[in-house]
Amino acid sequence: MTDAVFDAEGIPRRELLRILGIGVPGALMLSGCSVEPAPEYPSPIHDQPDPAPFTEGVMAGDPLPWGTTLWTRLETTGTTDVGVLWEVSETPNFEVLLAGGTTTATATADFTVKVQVTGLAPDRWYWYRFEALGAASRIGRLRTAPSADASASSLRFAYGSCQQLNDSHFVALSAIAREPNLDFLMHLGDYVYASDSGTQTLDHYRGLYRRWRKEPLLREVHAALPLVAMWDDGEFYNGVDRTGPPARLAAAQQAFWESMPLSSNAGAPIYRNLHWGALADLAVIDVRSQRDPAISGLDRTSGGGAAAYDPGRSTLGVTQFAWLSDQLARASGLWSLVGSGVP
Repeated sequence: MTDAVFDAEGIPRRELLRILGIGVPGALMLSGCSVEPAPEYPSPIHDQPDPAPFTEGVMAGDPLPWGTTLWTRLETTGTTDVGVLWEVSETPNFEVLLAGGTTTATATADFTVKVQVTGLAPDRWYWYRFEALGAASRIGRLRTAPSADASASSLRFAYGSCQQLNDSHFVALSAIAREPNLDFLMHLGDYVYASDSGTQTLDHYRGLYRRWRKEPLLREVHAALPLVAMWDDGEFYNGVDRTGPPARLAAAQQAFWESMPLSSNAGAPIYRNLHWGALADLAVIDVRSQRDPAISGLDRTSGGGAAAYDPGRSTLGVTQFAWLSDQLARASGLWSLVGSGVP
């Protein structure tokens, strides 16, 4: 994919489409974006439809000072690559575009689409959408974080986990989507629930995310707020640890990476640190892929329970523990936060 940079404050949508050409792989990022501040917390557009092929909605990922990752998936029965247009604007009418381009949805990635958006101004809200196969997705909001040295006055986010299809029907997420003045949603895992015996292959794991995203209230919150995502054992199987079957673990991880607005690729460490100006540092940790196997109930009743106190045992693994220790030691924000699915 070839990148092009334009020195401009914005570009009319008609001109962007002329430059890119529909279906021509490419990307457009405009430097020198408008210095006029956007509304601090613009209201999301609620109750939008998700027309085919965008039946699983849209998502924006981790808020970074310069941009984020955008996500969608095309529902299609074919196997042919599909060209996808993406657009970012300061206004929901998309009259003037600040970033945009084309990418390709492929069968290899289950027709999921990820776009790395850069060159945006810090501490702003923007609007984004996709187009493909003659249809437009719903309009989502993305957020950029304050710059590293900015004196951010506040950080307000929602967090949750453990969303079973048949328990809550995502009513809480619907309330979060309508809660004013939130900066993002942090999901700490169990986004889906794999069957211990029935979910084994990549297609099985991909199907879980498709099934969950049929829920309209889940799609609603994703369009309204950026998502900071982490897995727990529900995305793998109950009680997963580092000793699990390699092929099954790899399939579960790949499906997660494909289905979430994460910037890196499957196989890379998922733990990471986010910064909110000089106010807060947030370490999001992985409590599953490197953890030691659990001590069985038999050990706890037969005198072998002391193994649970072995200082060599770990939930994070040696590398991640060292990383987290270093992040906390060097944190410069007023607050140091750790996002974990395990208390």
